[in-house]
Amino acid sequence: MTSTLISRRHFLVAGSTVTGSLVLGLPFAGTARAGLTDGTFGERQIGYFVEITPTGKVIIGSKEPEIGQGLRTALPMMVARQMPRGIVNTADGYTWKYGGQGVGGSTGLTSNWQQMREVGATARLQLVRAAAARLGVDPGACRTRPGYVVCDADGAGIPYADLIEDAAQLELPDAPPPLKASRDYRIIGTHRDTIDARDLVTGGARYGLDTHVEGMRYAVVARSPILNGRVSSFDAAAARKVNGVLDVFSIEGPRPGEPYLILASGVAVVATSTWAAMKGRDALEIEWEAGPNADDSSEKFWEENAAMLESEGQVVLDEGDFDAAIARAARVVTRRYEVPFVSHQPMEPQNCFAHVQEDRCHIIAPTQMPAGAS
Repeated sequence: MTSTLISRRHFLVAGSTVTGSLVLGLPFAGTARAGLTDGTFGERQIGYFVEITPTGKVIIGSKEPEIGQGLRTALPMMVARQMPRGIVNTADGYTWKYGGQGVGGSTGLTSNWQQMREVGATARLQLVRAAAARLGVDPGACRTRPGYVVCDADGAGIPYADLIEDAAQLELPDAPPPLKASRDYRIIGTHRDTIDARDLVTGGARYGLDTHVEGMRYAVVARSPILNGRVSSFDAAAARKVNGVLDVFSIEGPRPGEPYLILASGVAVVATSTWAAMKGRDALEIEWEAGPNADDSSEKFWEENAAMLESEGQVVLDEGDFDAAIARAARVVTRRYEVPFVSHQPMEPQNCFAHVQEDRCHIIAPTQMPAGAS
């Protein structure tokens, strides 16, 4: 996977689908206009930021995963349905179909703020241009209201659904259209109920662990109780006797210091059910090679942190004369704060569904970083 970025012209592709919808924001499969080849298993198009159907229904989408921060509500408010992870093949190599996908550090809104607003503004502009051309007036004489373009020459307004065919034929502007000033916001900054709140609190939300297809197999992995520990040897005889266990094998993880291509080394048990796989794992006899972290402890962790605080550390900004200012200070106050090192608390156990076929692999996984799944 390369770090190639899709240009704005490639990112904002407009056209119509086989159903007659206006789609703005994503290239169609194999479209020559975008110069991209799309491995989407023969679908005409699978992703978009704005779609207007022939009935006038407007679908707006969010490319980022929802992990409880409200992005499925907030991003569409900026104009952005949640999209699958997408990769496209360009002349410069593989790159992201919808731009980088992943959230962390509470940046889901800020990192998409400009992009999503530009997509919405471009969709609005194309509809206005289509209406203006139909009526033979300047686009400046037209404005939008929910579901309609209203021009001075036709005060009744033209429904979006009547404009999608014309709008789909228009070339996109080379530069982003002007964005609304904050004083003109109609949706951003207003109260909106979280669209999936009821499903989340009533058990209606679908999680990764809810995935089930006929004939699927289940696997669990025995991991080292020590960070960076490795499998020295294991005996799977008892595990293989558990009813439902199909196979047992070791997983070779990265060496300490190497990139984590998988979480860690271990022993996998594959079975016909989760229960059988877990019982098989319990029956394993494993000898672990402890590795470099065998002596780790909370006490050692805090001691190492305290020692690092006594060093100069890494200077990321050097402005003014700090040493002189401290020396002149009438009083110097030092405070040290400690926060425990804790893991994320996921909404469900870590899991992944993978259906490997001859020419494709369908993966369903609860992750906040789809772009890291490659």
